Amino acid sequence: MPISPGQGSSAGGQTAVITGTNLTGATAVRFGGKLATITANDATSVTVTTPSGSGVVPVTVTTPGGAAIR
Repeated sequence: MPISPGQGSSAGGQTAVITGTNLTGATAVRFGGKLATITANDATSVTVTTPSGSGVVPVTVTTPGGAAIR
């Protein structure tokens, strides 16, 4: 799952787009343990507002079909 941009501000509040397949109905996106705010969603992308944090963290997208981690 590509994420654009690949990095952001530690303060959060930035828009990020996660692309992939079968993303329709995404119910949660987490950056590490922090929940992002989903602002748009379709079959091939999820747009979120990032939470605050720093360092490299896994990104998890949860959909009705399960969860994917990048």
